[in-house]
Amino acid sequence: MTGVLLVGGASERFGSPKALARLRGETLAERGWRILGEAFGGRIAVGKGELELPFDVVVEPAEPQAPIAGVVAGLRAVGGPAVFLPVDCPLVTPALLRSLGEAGAVPRTGPLPGAYAQAHLPELERRLAAGELSLRGVNERELDVDPALLLDVDVPRDLALAAVTAWAREREDVRGLVLVGSLARTDAPADEWSDVDVIAFVDDPTPYLDASGWLEELGRPVLTFVEDTIRPGLYERRVLLEGGVDVDVVLVPAAEAIGLLPDVTVVLGRGHLLLHDELGLAPHLAALG
Repeated sequence: MTGVLLVGGASERFGSPKALARLRGETLAERGWRILGEAFGGRIAVGKGELELPFDVVVEPAEPQAPIAGVVAGLRAVGGPAVFLPVDCPLVTPALLRSLGEAGAVPRTGPLPGAYAQAHLPELERRLAAGELSLRGVNERELDVDPALLLDVDVPRDLALAAVTAWAREREDVRGLVLVGSLARTDAPADEWSDVDVIAFVDDPTPYLDASGWLEELGRPVLTFVEDTIRPGLYERRVLLEGGVDVDVVLVPAAEAIGLLPDVTVVLGRGHLLLHDELGLAPHLAALG
């Protein structure tokens, strides 16, 4: 199985090439290339060829600017089955990519990232020639996937959310992370001005309240302060990142996680998405929902 990185997106909503946006010390292109290298023995990248990247790129046609063009070009270049990873899905793991490849499947919620075979190429080429740019239904094998792994970066705020989630997953003392508010809702579009609001369950909140150096892992902080929130004894680290993105982190002792959930039902009711869970929060959140 070969991994294919798709770097040919238009990035219209993001405002600049997403492939070159930085997440925790590396560009999204570098991150996607690294993840594919950890997942598979072979990898290529497919794009429009206009970006300077630290790896070679198979050049796809300039139009259309749609993922189907990259999938067709990738399958033609590989000559066998491949797993395709869009450059703007930075939370995908090597394990997930391998699972999709082994199952020859796509996520139940969408066509990318996903596995495609040479048998799919005639239908893909037909759609491309007819101007039908959707990938849905080409590969009918589907796999249930944790939706938190499929976060795609469309606007700078999404990049901040990805950074917070990656930070939580990589720190041993962060046991859980829940996104709350309109960004977590699937029944309505999120307000474009919404903050990134998360509840972080940590072994000890004190270091995150007393010092702010850890915020550099989320981006470039411009302003930060701590305030009381929800109830006495709980605090929120609020930060304004360069570019105008607000990230608000409620820091909760992990030992109090389950007991606290009923106290924040109103907040969770506005929308919530479990991004990281070492505490077994999922069934409790489902019950509150």
